[in-house]
Amino acid sequence: MNPLAALLADEHLEASARVMLTTVFGDALRPRRARAGVQQLSAIMDPLGVNDRAVRTALHRLSTDGLVAAEREGRQSFYAVAPEADATFEQGEARIYGASAPDWDGEWTVVIADEPNSDSRTALGRALGWAGYRQLHSSVWLSPTADPTVAIDEAARLNAPLAAVTRGPLRDGSWATGRRGRDLLDPHGDLEALYLRHLRAFDGGEMWGDLDPATALSIRVLLITNWRRLALRTPAVPTALIPDDWPGADARALTIATYNALLGSSESRLDELLGPHQATADGRWA
Repeated sequence: MNPLAALLADEHLEASARVMLTTVFGDALRPRRARAGVQQLSAIMDPLGVNDRAVRTALHRLSTDGLVAAEREGRQSFYAVAPEADATFEQGEARIYGASAPDWDGEWTVVIADEPNSDSRTALGRALGWAGYRQLHSSVWLSPTADPTVAIDEAARLNAPLAAVTRGPLRDGSWATGRRGRDLLDPHGDLEALYLRHLRAFDGGEMWGDLDPATALSIRVLLITNWRRLALRTPAVPTALIPDDWPGADARALTIATYNALLGSSESRLDELLGPHQATADGRWA
């Protein structure tokens, strides 16, 4: 079985067209400040088993969510990251491609929503998750490292009013002061296993450097889609709170090595579809 077919057959790597297209916009188009038409996006997605109709449906959902914007030229529409979503993508990228563990000053950020409706609360929770918060309750989020202004800005963008945002040390006896490691990193108890599956799935070694451009781009999309899911689901926990045997650092190192092995060939496929650009994804890992 060829490597792309093996990855597509792995049930643990399954992702929707919308999720994979989000990866394409964030990882491939945004670094180039590029836009793409449905035909070009379908050419990227077709080897991943996503047909033209599914691409159009996913684009409609991403547009409705405010993540991408369409620009009409004659009878064609071209899509790019929406200007108002640029900061959201940037925050996500800091988690996906940033340093493996942030520094810590010993303080905590606590965010309490002012009972927004379910849609705005869900959107706020997604945005705060991208920023590294751990959700403790339907309207309460906690992070040892996140900047409080991120929560304030995201709440304003999503029209989700906040009851309180604060940062400082927690009193002894608080929930977080009695917990370390996995309680913060893996609140639902399934994330560690997903990291280990990621390590197994993409442990291809030198094989990744010998792929044709279209296959390299497809595997790059799968790699970052899966890594993005892990990175954004993992609360931003400083080194001092991470257990020694947590597989996150190994998974990140493998992801970087695999990505770099795929980069040259996959960028040539993007040049073919979108035209050459000076700005690419090269060198984006911290």
